[in-house]
Amino acid sequence: MVMVLGCGGDIPTVRESPKPDDSPTPFRQRSTHYGGRYDPVRLEPAEEAIWNNLPSDALSCTLDPRLVSAARKHARDLLTSGLGSGEDIDHLRFSLEYLGGFDYALAPFVLEMGKGDEKALERHVIDHQGDWTHCGLGLASAEDRTIAVWIGVRRGIDIDPVPVTPSIGHALTVRGRVVIDGMRISSSFLGLPDGSVRKLDTAQIPGSDDFEVRISFDRPGRHELELQIEDGCGPETAVLLPLYVDVNPDLRPIIVPSGAMAGDLRPPEEILAQMINSARKKANLPVLVIDQRLESIARSHTKDMVALGYFGHRSPDGTRLEDRLSARGLTPSSSAENVARSHDVVRAHRNLMRSPSHRLNTMSREFTHMGIAVEQDGDSVVVTEVFASW
Repeated sequence: MVMVLGCGGDIPTVRESPKPDDSPTPFRQRSTHYGGRYDPVRLEPAEEAIWNNLPSDALSCTLDPRLVSAARKHARDLLTSGLGSGEDIDHLRFSLEYLGGFDYALAPFVLEMGKGDEKALERHVIDHQGDWTHCGLGLASAEDRTIAVWIGVRRGIDIDPVPVTPSIGHALTVRGRVVIDGMRISSSFLGLPDGSVRKLDTAQIPGSDDFEVRISFDRPGRHELELQIEDGCGPETAVLLPLYVDVNPDLRPIIVPSGAMAGDLRPPEEILAQMINSARKKANLPVLVIDQRLESIARSHTKDMVALGYFGHRSPDGTRLEDRLSARGLTPSSSAENVARSHDVVRAHRNLMRSPSHRLNTMSREFTHMGIAVEQDGDSVVVTEVFASW
C-alpha cells in the first residue's frame, strides 16, 4: 500500500535532521518510549548494495535507523508469518511502534529478490522522489528466499520522548516541533478505552516551531494519541500512538484478516454504511440515513483524488467540503468529512475508527445523514465519507 500525501504543488522544503552515525547495534526489545534518541544502525552489505544502486538524485530522504530496523523486522515477518495481502501493513505499523517509532503515514514497498522485476524498487523510488523525508531499507532471508522492504515517510513533526506506559494521575506533556516549512500543528485528540474521544489543547510556543500538548489520565487501559498537522490540504494525521495506562502494552499486532470481504457481493459503500451504523447502534447512537446528495459530493471528491493523484480534504484548486456543499446549494447545520486510503474498505473503516479525530466524526450525535463513495486505485481503495445534519 502506498499512501499518497499532499494536495499537489511544489515539493516542501525540509529542514535537515541530524544524521545517525554508522556504528552497528543489535535488534532491541520493545522500546519504553516513542520518539527521542534511537541507537543508530548500519546497513548490512546486501542492503548497502541495493541502496548504492538506487539513483542518488532520487534519494531525497534521510536514512532513518528506526525505519531500517522496522523494515528488517517486517521482512522477517513476511518470510515467517504467511501474511495475506493487506495484512502486512498491520504488522509494519506495530513493528515501528514496538521500536518506538511515531510515523503514521507509512509507504512500504516489498520486493522478493530473484522472483520479480529487480528494477521495480528503483522505479518506485524515482516515481516518488520528493514524497518522503525519511526512509528505511531492510532485508531478511530464509532458505532460498530473500525479501527486501522499503519504507518511506513524510515526517511533518518530530516529538520528544513519550512514555509508552504512562500512569493514572501523571500529567504528561508531549513536546515536539514542526520540521517541514509551510506546515503547522493543527489539532490533537485522545481516544479513551471506552471509545469516546477527548480533544486536547495544543499550545504553539511563540516565536518557534515548537508545540506542546498536555494530557491527564483518569482511567486505565489503552488510549490513542493523535497529532494532526495542516499544510493547506486540510488536517492530516502525523502521529497516532497507543498509550498503555497502567496496563501491559500489546505484544502482538491487531490484524484485520485479508479476505474479510470475501464472498460479500454488496457495493463497498453499502458495506461501509453498515459498519458505521453498527458501531453507532452499539454506542446507543441513532443510525445515519444515506443521502444521495452527500453521496454525489463524496463520489466527486473521491474520483478527483484518484484522477489527480492527491489525498486530502482540500483539492489542488483549493476547494474544501464546505465549498462542495455550497456549490450544490446545500446548507447543513453541521458537516464533516473523513477520507481514507487502504487495502479494502474493512481495513479503511478500522483505521478511521482507530483515529480519534475520524472516530469523533463517525460517532457524532449531531449528524443525521451521510454519503459514502469508494474508488479503486491500483491495489488500494480510496474512501470519502461525508456527514451532515439537516
